[in-house]
Amino acid sequence: MVLSGRLEAEHIGELEGLFERHEDLPAIVLDLREVRLADRDAVEFLARCESGGMRLGNCPAYIREWIGKEKELREQTCRCRKQARGESDEH
Repeated sequence: MVLSGRLEAEHIGELEGLFERHEDLPAIVLDLREVRLADRDAVEFLARCESGGMRLGNCPAYIREWIGKEKELREQTCRCRKQARGESDEH
């Protein structure tokens, strides 16, 4: 699936609807070569898609870097919450 232009929060619902009808999510490849601008909601959505098994093809460097930072932030938040509850990351 090729995405192009601006990817913003208002587009996420439509994309989610398309994906819900698709039984094999890991088979979906989102081609982002033509995406010129993405907002934070869109980047968080792409990160969730990738975590769910979708591939992000031709992902612009700024989006790839942003996804990495969002993942780091989520992991850091999770660790802080565990520490606040007195839990440990050790297995």
